[in-house]
Amino acid sequence: MIAAVYHGPEDLRVEQRPTPSAGAGEVILRVDYASLCATDLRILKGVHRKYGSGTLRVPGHEVVGR
Repeated sequence: MIAAVYHGPEDLRVEQRPTPSAGAGEVILRVDYASLCATDLRILKGVHRKYGSGTLRVPGHEVVGR
């Protein structure tokens, strides 16, 4: 799958990531749209105290999918 990956302040890269698999009681969604919240933007700008140095996280937890 393709994802935007946070590497550090002002460093968001579009990368190929492994396709996830569903475990027991889980489903896989095809994400049509994803949104960033204010916390995601603070992380990207490097002003969030917990994630300021880079974590390789994929931001965008507000999604529309099927």
